[in-house]
Amino acid sequence: MDMSTVLTKKQMSEEDTKLHFITPAITSKWNSKKITMETKITDGRVNVKGNLTRRESPKRVDYLLYLSDNKPIAVVEAKDNNHSVSFGLQQSMTYGKKPLTRRERAENIQKKDIFSKYSGAAKEVLETLLVKYMDLGIKEIEKTEILKLSDFAKFGAPSKIAKLFGGNNEYKAAVLELKDDLYEDEVG
Repeated sequence: MDMSTVLTKKQMSEEDTKLHFITPAITSKWNSKKITMETKITDGRVNVKGNLTRRESPKRVDYLLYLSDNKPIAVVEAKDNNHSVSFGLQQSMTYGKKPLTRRERAENIQKKDIFSKYSGAAKEVLETLLVKYMDLGIKEIEKTEILKLSDFAKFGAPSKIAKLFGGNNEYKAAVLELKDDLYEDEVG
């Protein structure tokens, strides 16, 4: 029985559309051994809010076409007939965005001048933490032990550095705010 007698194109789900239209069109022109379906392309966005982090579901593409082993060349995103072509195009374009490196994140923070509410040594401590973040990552700058590194010696002992912010809790709050700002593009 022909599917068109069971469902109209408008009634078809995305899976029906893939089965009856997209898969046959792709496999007629592309080697089926160089096609994967429902392929995970990211581990999932990390949402950071204060002390809490949560990883969302991984992003998957409907079809990933390969030129050769480990060389994907194209993403094909299917949609049911209730979505416009531009919806699938926009979705595919977001897959192509390169994740930001730590250096790029740090440069974005420097452009925003988020440390302007701090002055003097407290501002310098945060700027130094940002440099250390580029080298060591977020987990290391969250640890107060980082303040024992030679980079921070001119500011004094960790307890003295915390006093620059008004105390240990305020220092930790400033570091969490920095973390939130570094990863704001991944929240939401």
